[in-house]
Amino acid sequence: MKQLSFILFSLLLSSNLLASTAASLQKNTKSVQTVTDPKWNALVQHIANNGKLVTIDILNYLYLENTVYGANGKDHTSDYISLVGYVTDGVYTATHLEVVSEKWIIGTDGNWHIDQWLYKVSGEAELKWAGHIDMIQTQDRQVLKHEYVPETDESFNSAWNVNLNSWYKFIKQ
Repeated sequence: MKQLSFILFSLLLSSNLLASTAASLQKNTKSVQTVTDPKWNALVQHIANNGKLVTIDILNYLYLENTVYGANGKDHTSDYISLVGYVTDGVYTATHLEVVSEKWIIGTDGNWHIDQWLYKVSGEAELKWAGHIDMIQTQDRQVLKHEYVPETDESFNSAWNVNLNSWYKFIKQ
């Protein structure tokens, strides 16, 4: 599996959300559900019903975010899952899902040390590609390090399954 650069959510979260449009689109969403796994279908439907909308270029992302802070109030994990698609005649058609999972830790050097996993997943729940990135950023977001971490297909699939199961638990809360 090729590692591809996909740094969407680092930029995405600073974009303007179009909440009123999201509500309208959520009522007119064509599903990407094509599998018989009820957990997968429930997750996709949950994103379609509850996702926040952001538009980047011609693509529309309905996404969920789950951020959990550690004891020090700074270190945290941030996870994002998005239905990615486009709007035609007021109907949102999802083409695939994109997922970002990050662990942010303030190092002894005072900088953020970020362990980032990226996934692109088909509507049929098939992992299409993944990437693992090791980053260091200053607290004001200047990137000091951005390196791909070599992984095997097995490790990508294993990490994806752990991430997917955490999303299944998240939507049950």
